[in-house]
Amino acid sequence: MKPLILMIVVVLLGTTGFLVTKTTTELAPNEDQSGLFAIVNDPHYATANYTEMYTSQFYEMTDDVPGVEARFQFVGADGVNSAFAIWALKPWGERKQSQAEIKAVIQPRISKSAGVQAFVFAPPSLPGSGGGLPIQIVLQTTDSPEQVYEVAEKVKNEAMASGKFIIVQNSCPSPIRSHG
Repeated sequence: MKPLILMIVVVLLGTTGFLVTKTTTELAPNEDQSGLFAIVNDPHYATANYTEMYTSQFYEMTDDVPGVEARFQFVGADGVNSAFAIWALKPWGERKQSQAEIKAVIQPRISKSAGVQAFVFAPPSLPGSGGGLPIQIVLQTTDSPEQVYEVAEKVKNEAMASGKFIIVQNSCPSPIRSHG
């Protein structure tokens, strides 16, 4: 009886090892769903008017992008210093560009907006599989908020300087320094 159980355990472990190494990690391939979204973050001090002023520039920046049917945004999606932008694309049969090609045109254009940071992404192929930006770092310390902010800014600047990232954002609020 023991040799049979041992053999079953070995087979199960071998099968598990095979599946872990040979199975792709992607749940579903990216699909062209005829839409692009952007999460827009402003400085901590931004007001709704500030956010509206800069996100309104997205209309002009992307007005001539082929394949885009409509553009709109919501200011205050997660507080007054954030927004959510949407580009509705023409149906597949009415455009020559893929969703990925259109995204590659829109992202660099809206990245030129000096007052906000925006990250363009396609909706996930499977509902609920979004999960945020592909790489996220959490800094934890018992140090002062000023020190945390300085380290976060250094990490952000080095990541941008590497040239490997389209957008890098520091969600750590800038500390208010007293002058006294």
